[in-house]
This record gives sequence, structure tokens and C-alpha cells, in this order.
Amino acid sequence: MGGEGNTIYRQEAPSNMIFQYDQDWIDQNLDYPTLLNNFYWFDFVDNRGRCNFVWRRAQASLVESLMNTKGRKEYPSDIGFRAANYLALLQMSSYYNFLHSRGIEIENIFKWFFEVYLLKEFGAEGFVYDASSPNTTTGERNKLIATQIDHVLKQFDLFCTYGIIDREYLEFTSQHTIFKDVPSMIPCKYAYSDSTFLNQEAEYLFSRASYLIYIDSTDEIVESIYDLLMVRNLNISEFNEIQRGQLDFLVDRGLIKITTEGYLRLDQNRAAILRQIYEKEYLCLSYEKTDDDPLKSMLDNNELKVESSLFSRPEQKYLNYILNKSEFSNGLDLRNKYIHSTHSLDEHAQFEDYMRFLMVMAIIIIKINEEFCLRGSNHNTCLFEAEAQ
Repeated sequence: MGGEGNTIYRQEAPSNMIFQYDQDWIDQNLDYPTLLNNFYWFDFVDNRGRCNFVWRRAQASLVESLMNTKGRKEYPSDIGFRAANYLALLQMSSYYNFLHSRGIEIENIFKWFFEVYLLKEFGAEGFVYDASSPNTTTGERNKLIATQIDHVLKQFDLFCTYGIIDREYLEFTSQHTIFKDVPSMIPCKYAYSDSTFLNQEAEYLFSRASYLIYIDSTDEIVESIYDLLMVRNLNISEFNEIQRGQLDFLVDRGLIKITTEGYLRLDQNRAAILRQIYEKEYLCLSYEKTDDDPLKSMLDNNELKVESSLFSRPEQKYLNYILNKSEFSNGLDLRNKYIHSTHSLDEHAQFEDYMRFLMVMAIIIIKINEEFCLRGSNHNTCLFEAEAQ
């Protein structure tokens, strides 16, 4: 973000991660839409709106996968997951401190999104966000934002279901939010593999543990047979008998074709879909051409299970890990700790928790903004339009 200007924050983490941002550029762009858009530039989500903080099996190193000793109800917390979340925590902390020094509270930007932006851009009436006061202690801020997470998701649920937000009904409900039950305005939003064969294709093509990666005739260091196919013109004669069985499977599935001379040719369209299934664990159908093969054939053959909800399955798990212990025994349980006043009294720990709450709310806002953009078939411009505060 920005160019080679002044550094607003420079942090060298234990893993030697260093990041810096252009202070002058941000100073010149302090309007709320741009300040919200910066969360996209921080890579809080990918180019299809998928949260980048979640744990993904494909992220784990081969050694970690083989030596994983976590309990059955523990959320995986490998090096890749911890690094991504630590970086995001540092980004949020630096961003918060910088904006605070300019008299801007991030929660006031959140309030603007719900109470001004949604109404002006999409005619969505009735959304309310109670931002904490700058004079409030960090512990009290955490209690309030924990309730606001439930509050805004209940409002969105009502808007999805009825097209309006009935305050009387909202005030009558007392149950807290179950993330998997938060609906979507977008039918057929996510697609998950529901086929053992489809999963096997993805494993053979992209896994570092696939037999196909071991080719005696090459010195290329790659992480998957897909990478090797991108740099080498491979012939079937280079594979041994065990590997031939996996290749035959991929040929039968239509992923690979063998030329008359024995060379392997990859179906790039199918590989692109399989890559998302392997690396991200699901597809966002609004961004895909569902009327084209091979995705159409996967849907027609019921190899993909289609669901519609605000959060994808990995995002639901991540939110449960951060905010409660309903699913994972090692969950951070931030929501319940602050609602029930069982949180740490250490001010540094409370500040880190507040940054995590801000991260969660930023993701919720990005997901809700995407919903309104997709509903209007405008998924290529899901950023917040720049305007005066």
C-alpha cells in the first residue's frame, strides 16, 4: 500500500517478518471508504472474499502433517496459521495506533459502514452499530465489541430473512449467534467437494506427498506434480509402475491426457478448480463460470455440495475458535471471557484481544459488503466507494 514514503510502523517479529506502510499516502486518504478498503490491501481476504486467517490443511508442512498430535476437538494451530494471524495482529495494531494518533477510531469507521454506507449505497435501513468511546477502558471496549458482533449478525440475519430489521423482534431475541446459521442473500454461494474421487484428484495433483512428484529424470525442486508439469514436458515413460496407477486415475478423470508420443497434457481449467478445492477447501460460485465445463459437470454429477451462508465452513470454524469454545477445546473464547468478566487483567493482553475483535469485525464487514455487492451482480467492484465522510 502506497510507495516509498515515511514508515508509520515498522515491526520485526521473532520470525523476522518486517512490514511498513507509506504514512504520507494514508494521511492523504483518511476518508472512511478508503480506510476500510485498506483491509483488502492488508490481504484480510483473497480475491474471492475468502478470509485468509483460517487454518487450511494444504498450508501445513509435510512434517507437521505427519507429526500432528492435536486432540480430536482442537483447532489446528500450525506454523503457517500462527504466522498469518500474528502478521494480521501486527497490521491491525499498527493501523489502529496510526489512526488513533490522527483522531480516528476504527470503530467509528465500522459505525459509518453500518449506519451510513449500507443505507446510502444499498438502501439497507435499520442497521445500528454501537461504537465504544475513546475514553472507555480496553476491557470495557472488548465487552462492548463482543456484543456488537452478535448484534450486527442478528441484524443481517433479519435483513436476509425479511428484507427489513424489526427492532422489536431483535430486542426480544436473546440467543447468541451461531455462525453456521447466519444466512446469505446469495443462493448457491459456496461449493464444497462431496466426492472422494475429486479430493483424490486434487491430492495427486497438488500434494507434496504424492508419489508423482518423484521423477528420477529431473533435478527440478518442486512441491507438486502440477508445478513440475509447468516447467517440464513430461513423458509417461518417466514414471514407474506405482506412479502409472495414479496417472491412469487422473487420465480416467479427464484431468490429464496422453499424446500419441506419450507426453502429459493437463486440463488447465479443471486444474484451476481443483487447486481451489485443495488450497482453499471450497469455491465461491459467484466468481466462477458455472455454465462451463468442467465446473458444470462437477455440479451436474453432484460432486460438489452447494450451500448458502454468510460464512464458509472454514470461516465458521475460525470464528468459533476465536470467540467461543462451542466447537474446539483450545478456542480462545474471547466473547465469553469478556461477557462473563473472566478475561485477563493484563492491559497488554486486553489490547491484543481488542485487536483480534477488530480483525473479526473487519472480516464481518467485508463479508456483508460482499453480500450486497453480489446481490447487485457487481462482484468485480466490491470495494467501498470513496466519498467524503
